[in-house]
Amino acid sequence: MQYGVGRLYFEKADGSPDFQAYENYARSVVAAETGAVKLPRQATFFGTMNANDQATELSATYLIQPLYDLFKGKKSFGKEHNEDTDLSNNWQYNLFAKEQATKANLKELLGGAQTPAMLFTATHGMEFSQDDPRQLPHQGALMCQDWPGPEKHKGKISQDFYFAGDDLSHDAQLLGSVVFCFACYGAGTPLYDDFARQAFKKREAITPRPFVAQLPSRLLSHPNGGALAVIGHVERAWPYSFLWSGQGKNKLIQQTGTFENLLERLFKNYPIGFATERFNERYGELATELTSVLDDLEFGAQFSPQDVVGLWTAHNDARDYIVLGDPAIRLAVAQTGENSTRPMLDTVTVSATVVTPAPTPTEAKVDSSSVDENKGALKHAFSVAEKSPIARINDADWAKTPDKVKQLLQELASLLK
Repeated sequence: MQYGVGRLYFEKADGSPDFQAYENYARSVVAAETGAVKLPRQATFFGTMNANDQATELSATYLIQPLYDLFKGKKSFGKEHNEDTDLSNNWQYNLFAKEQATKANLKELLGGAQTPAMLFTATHGMEFSQDDPRQLPHQGALMCQDWPGPEKHKGKISQDFYFAGDDLSHDAQLLGSVVFCFACYGAGTPLYDDFARQAFKKREAITPRPFVAQLPSRLLSHPNGGALAVIGHVERAWPYSFLWSGQGKNKLIQQTGTFENLLERLFKNYPIGFATERFNERYGELATELTSVLDDLEFGAQFSPQDVVGLWTAHNDARDYIVLGDPAIRLAVAQTGENSTRPMLDTVTVSATVVTPAPTPTEAKVDSSSVDENKGALKHAFSVAEKSPIARINDADWAKTPDKVKQLLQELASLLK
């Protein structure tokens, strides 16, 4: 709640750490931080609206289109934004919505010729059962407009309809980009169903082990240079984060302020950990409201079960947004008058390093060459305390000190005389 947190975990197919992926990501961040990456100020909104599909109809109508209209300058910012906010002239905004939100176009936006500095997507995220071999590599992959919808298509969904991590081309140029994926499982999958109460059922495991989605992992660790951060959702994503029920039957209130605040801060060069703070605040607000309702229920207050479950679902939904990557990164864009550049990094191959555990206290030995080399540093450290290592231990503790530790401290004390 109180910190701008980023998470990072790269793994191979067998579950072991992928050291090469860590190396690739670290080099991308260094390239951006040292000014080697200066992208054009371009932001693109990508949103599907599949036929006869209520979920994507809502996200296209109440999230993607309003955000594009707002930043394009067609609408004014709300009161929570700074009065001097004017981002329409400093940035170029593009929209790929409905029939334009195809897999071919998404490929161009994720490493192709149209890759922007900031990409915001709102689509379905693929979901597979835990016994399906596609769960680990394709869970959270982004469904595109190519899918004809639930009425026209039945049965197994082909990868022709969605964009997964293994759809990224080997020559993709992603260096410096930031991606927001509003999609179920877009960032990862937890061990247990996080919304069991929403269906009034018991909590069950939905995967053999929790994991980070492969698409953001591949985006961040591409060997040519990867994205700097991916913001996504763990578990299923619900419309509560941009829609709320108003007074009156079936009345919906659009509330995109959390997303507006995030994008505005990113476009103003804030670090991503701070830019996402509004998501933390919203989760805190919902947690406070839910706690109050649960307390009232315990003392006899009457609430509709559906309303309580809805609030609980919104609370869990808000909690599940995460940043994958370094929370200190900023958008790597060119300043006014600067030429833009997105270099391709040379591949540096690394191998796994076996880390030898440090010796236990009973195995500790004094290496005279090491002590001589660091004598100045040790002497300075103890001079700051104005006491020798032995003088800092009282008689009672000294009596309990093991003989080998006493010997080590005595030798250090004699060296520093």
